[in-house]
Amino acid sequence: MAGRIIYVAPDVIVPAGGIRVLYRHVELLIESGYDACIWHYSNGTQVEWFTSSAPVVFGSTMELDKADLLVVPEPLVFAGADPAPGCRKVIYNQNHFTTFENTSWADYPVWSPRPLMWVSSRASYDIAARLTSVIPIDGVMHIPLAVDTDLFRPSKEREDMVAWMPRKRPYEAELLHALLAGDERVPKVRLRAIQGMREEQAAEALGRASVFIALGRDEGFGLPVAEALAAGCAVVGYPAGGGAELFEAPGSHAVVDSDVLGIVEKVVTLLLSDSMDHTRLASRAWVERMYPQRAQVEALTRAAGATLEAPASGGKARHPWAQAVAGQSI
Repeated sequence: MAGRIIYVAPDVIVPAGGIRVLYRHVELLIESGYDACIWHYSNGTQVEWFTSSAPVVFGSTMELDKADLLVVPEPLVFAGADPAPGCRKVIYNQNHFTTFENTSWADYPVWSPRPLMWVSSRASYDIAARLTSVIPIDGVMHIPLAVDTDLFRPSKEREDMVAWMPRKRPYEAELLHALLAGDERVPKVRLRAIQGMREEQAAEALGRASVFIALGRDEGFGLPVAEALAAGCAVVGYPAGGGAELFEAPGSHAVVDSDVLGIVEKVVTLLLSDSMDHTRLASRAWVERMYPQRAQVEALTRAAGATLEAPASGGKARHPWAQAVAGQSI
């Protein structure tokens, strides 16, 4: 197939699910016959917390052919800056809450040609579709995320363990840790924060845990919740916006935002229950049905094909990360 699909990636090497999704898109596009790659700004940038076969290129600039497509994550959209004037581009928005992280809506840049926007959740689609009336994008396409259910699966041995990811709410996570550690109703429960781990280590921890506490904040989707459900965990916590669709799953229990004691009480109730095994199987089956790789591949290739048909010219692309290292926030 003519034309490369180049995914711009920030030089972020700590665990962040959005980076993994960029790499996964490239892998799936290549498997589908496209010429695709990841583009990092700094030479030698290496993301080591997951394994990927996606090819990676480096540099501050890149020459694009008129057949190429540049995919730019929404936090790397900067006010007044077109990363590749005249070239074909798409904005990949994984989190509607960060749409205006580096530009106001009134200063949203006018790119030539006008880009489509790809999104990864139902909530992001609904919001982006309304934004087409106030920001210069030519339409929105939904590419659902998929869960690797071969990697995220129940362990043969399940523990009375509660797991969580503290990155979005570190102080609240520490408070929950203390409250659960001191709760006499569950004196033998093991408490484990998942942070700084490789993807395989995180999957192993979720496979052994009984309950996952969802501590998302301003989520476009909340992939860790889906992965926890696939691993057979009951999930207690915050839908946090775009994660609401995941709390339709059996075994998920939404709690009002910042209701710390509400989380503690629900977690304890689940740990003391003797009827969780059936729910675990139902949760995993729900994820397999709702977020299969097949659906992601079909939507991704459909979006890529449609976007590559838009007229464009060749030219020079400048990696948007240059503006981040120049002092603008990310």
